[in-house]
Amino acid sequence: LHNLREIGPQSLDDVGPGVLLAIPYFGYSRQDKRFRPGEAVSARAIANLLASRCDGIIVFDLHAPKVLEGLSVPVAFTSAMPELALHLRKEVNPDFILSPDKGAIERASEVAKLIDCQFSYLEKTRIDAHTIIHKAKDLDVDGKIVAIVDDMIATGGTICRAADALRSQGAVEVHAACSHGLFTGGAIARLVRYVDGVHSTSSLPNPRDIISGGPALARGVNELFERLEWNS
Repeated sequence: LHNLREIGPQSLDDVGPGVLLAIPYFGYSRQDKRFRPGEAVSARAIANLLASRCDGIIVFDLHAPKVLEGLSVPVAFTSAMPELALHLRKEVNPDFILSPDKGAIERASEVAKLIDCQFSYLEKTRIDAHTIIHKAKDLDVDGKIVAIVDDMIATGGTICRAADALRSQGAVEVHAACSHGLFTGGAIARLVRYVDGVHSTSSLPNPRDIISGGPALARGVNELFERLEWNS
């Protein structure tokens, strides 16, 4: 960031036009709105800074894609859900895919469709600042293997609560899968008490990055090549 802001010595030469920026994990994506008065929308601020130095941006499974809409350069939003689905079908063979809340429905339902299995989601209700209740909707998991699919796992609290709800309704195995494994605050140790497996892409180095994010980024690069007409 210091280099992009031209603070101090510039260690990167200006190579001119023709630069695409492929971002496996956009580190400021969770600050996609003002949570308190006076806060910066960091995701947008950093995106504008990056856009000023490239001709296009590729990012996969962004937490809130809307925050990168309308940049000065084209953005390719791509997803690692096809790779995640292939991995789950081969290694887990789930009967049921669950989204832990409504925010992950689109991604989780895509995985369910690719695997050709059942799908549903949990409704999340916040009781107070410290208490969240997950309620199943149209959930029939008795005797089934279930994979919970989300875009990212941070502390793992949401996944653990979802897994607990699934176990109480008869699920025989529960797995957690995500694009971005942040795994903060002892998340892995917490998760293994609730789930039978944790599966993540390689967007961030972590102990469970067993699914390559490369193909998703490659699809985004190809998309921008076509949109920018660089193939001709």
